[in-house]
Amino acid sequence: MTRLFKRTEETGTATDTLQEVIVTAQRREESLQNVPITIQALTGDTLAKLNVTTFDDYVKYLPNVTSQGLGPGQNNIYMRGLSTAVGALQGSGVVGAFPNVAVYLDDQSGQLPGRNLDVYAADLERIEVLEGPQGTLFGAGAQAGVVRYITNKPKLDKVEANATAGYSTTAHGDPSNMLEAVLNLPVIADKFALRAVVYNDSRGGYINNIPGTFARRNTDIGIHYAYANGQVPVNSVVINNGLITGRAINPVVYKGIRVSGLVAFNDDWNLLVAQSYQNMEADGVFAEMRTDSLGNPQPSLSVQLYNPSWTKDKFTNTSWTLTGRLSALKAVYTGGYLVRNVDQVQDYTNYARGPYVDYYQCNNPSYYAVGGPNPAQAYCQTPSATWRDTERNTHRSHEFRLSTPDDWRVRAIGGLFYENYRIGEIVDWNYLTDYAGYHPVGPPTGYFVDGGGNVIQPTGTNAGRPYRYNSTYPCPTPTNPNATCPVTFVPSGIPNVNDPNTRPSSVGFFDDLKRGYTQKAIFGSVDFDLIPKTLTLTAGTRYYRIDSTEQGAVVGSFGCKLLFHPTAPNPCINHSNDTNIDSLGLDKLNKGFKSRANLTWHPAADLLLYYTWSQGFRSGGFNRPNSVTSGPLKGIFLPPVSFTPDTLTNDELGWKSEWLDHR
Repeated sequence: MTRLFKRTEETGTATDTLQEVIVTAQRREESLQNVPITIQALTGDTLAKLNVTTFDDYVKYLPNVTSQGLGPGQNNIYMRGLSTAVGALQGSGVVGAFPNVAVYLDDQSGQLPGRNLDVYAADLERIEVLEGPQGTLFGAGAQAGVVRYITNKPKLDKVEANATAGYSTTAHGDPSNMLEAVLNLPVIADKFALRAVVYNDSRGGYINNIPGTFARRNTDIGIHYAYANGQVPVNSVVINNGLITGRAINPVVYKGIRVSGLVAFNDDWNLLVAQSYQNMEADGVFAEMRTDSLGNPQPSLSVQLYNPSWTKDKFTNTSWTLTGRLSALKAVYTGGYLVRNVDQVQDYTNYARGPYVDYYQCNNPSYYAVGGPNPAQAYCQTPSATWRDTERNTHRSHEFRLSTPDDWRVRAIGGLFYENYRIGEIVDWNYLTDYAGYHPVGPPTGYFVDGGGNVIQPTGTNAGRPYRYNSTYPCPTPTNPNATCPVTFVPSGIPNVNDPNTRPSSVGFFDDLKRGYTQKAIFGSVDFDLIPKTLTLTAGTRYYRIDSTEQGAVVGSFGCKLLFHPTAPNPCINHSNDTNIDSLGLDKLNKGFKSRANLTWHPAADLLLYYTWSQGFRSGGFNRPNSVTSGPLKGIFLPPVSFTPDTLTNDELGWKSEWLDHR
């Protein structure tokens, strides 16, 4: 991004020296060179010079920090090679593991499973990156490290205004442009000031959606699962993407505003309140496909999508910080309330190449037909598929800290912490599933079989709707391998769509879950100068208590094949693959201590040697629930209900130095 203009322009000389960078990595203001941990800081000036505005921009300039993701707002951060298991993005909010790198906007955490908060770097004082476990001062999620966005605060003593615009081009893509404006306004001199920043960043796409045709193949893994002879039914639907092809299909736009106000009550006490809003919208996908749907090589920066794909991600964050003094002690109370809403739709058609979807989308008369094989009834639904993930997150946090003056020989900091997450997520997998698996060899009197093998009632209230046959099918149990279960002959919806339910008729499977998470903690850390200004010993610990809950349901029709709820009454009327999460009573308590120790040595004014031992952890959670929660198969295939927090212990030797008069 080329910046077209800005309010001021700085020039350097041969005698410039490196400016001291002040950070708050240990909840105190310190020179970066005096902090006995591995820490990197990108100052506001550095961010501007490097044209850094988003997560993908700044991570390129951070050694030992990498990322993996599927586009804006869909990234995970990794430090020192430590990573969490990466599962599917859809549903990650409620069944995914929490990340092991904490993300903070000032003093409010914003890490979420699968979707770290993508903060646009507008009017930032700096970005701090703390490597290694930071569990003592930053709690859960800081297992591998912490990323902190530190915003510029209102200034009580002067008016500031600046604007920045930029324009850039992208090879093989569309152009990009940005506009950012900042205003700092003292309303009452030395008493009350406001600061605001607004931004709009439009980034052109660079990935092309090329024409393609999707047809099932005999070599598809799932065909062998669905059909004994491994042959695609001759009447299977073939689709193409002619209506949505195009170039540069993945533009992204960031829009936002942040307003903060600072009130100085007196020389000791002040209150800072900030309100942020950001809206990010992206189209398409942000990863190329090296082969098309038939396995043929295709050009770089290309995909074959068969359905429109897009992401909408917006958040609001309200934060407040009250700072003052209680006698000789510095007191800080900070809190925040974050609301984030994500709505995402992605093409899922290529999932039909996998081992399962053919089993869901195709019937298999040679296996399922009541009364014996009937290959004439073989058919597959359209392979066109999408998923839609709607997620709403709320996060409340409160922290109170007391700290001693920085010039005391024995220095201490301690505090109380509380946070509460609520993550609600609904994921709809939209693909038509087979419900014709239980047709008799011949239809009942007065009924007929259509071209897709559906038993149709010709007249009456349910004319044109497929029926199921009232019969039985094998339903073995551990104690009765020859047991059978009923297949009820009932209306089952509109022809060639899924069974009627609370979702649209195109939804074959869905998650509707709520995840709760509450952490309470008390922490403290003490520094003792064994030799003043030369040798310092630090020790600290944190006691935490985390309550996790999960509620909701996992529901699917999957053709009413009755593999999961064989004893449910009329199981084909609605989704037959139901898991009522509420009935499982998912409530997990985890608690413990995480500690840290440092030995810091200053053999010279410009040299620091240190040894750090530290522990970090990330929250536990619940495994994706298995569907077998009732009937004779209950409990047989259930995975462990929950998993506990995992921990990391770090031993680190390091040194920091300055050379050539800080040049």
